[in-house]
Amino acid sequence: MPKAAIPHRSTGNPTPLAQHQRLALLQQLANHDDLPLQDRVAALLVLLYAQPLTRIARLGTDDVLHEDGEVLVRLGDPPSPVPAPFALEDRMFPPPRPSRPEEVIPEQVVSD
Repeated sequence: MPKAAIPHRSTGNPTPLAQHQRLALLQQLANHDDLPLQDRVAALLVLLYAQPLTRIARLGTDDVLHEDGEVLVRLGDPPSPVPAPFALEDRMFPPPRPSRPEEVIPEQVVSD
């Protein structure tokens, strides 16, 4: 059986993005409603917090907190605030929904 030749691939740290490049990408994300929401949120978190995608992929809905009108992401302790232009988009970080709908109590009819 012939030996397979697998080229070497460097796993070192790539050159970081310049601030103007990062801001331009964040602006593009804010304006691309045609991208799937999960992809936009993941890219946003990578660009804002410089976390590896593997770390972002492990986040769950319970890692997004809504406290005192602020949106926080639990990447460590304390949780990190999400900047206002992105936190204000309810589509990207919606407030948590109850795990089951509240029971509806019918109004009592009072007869005169």
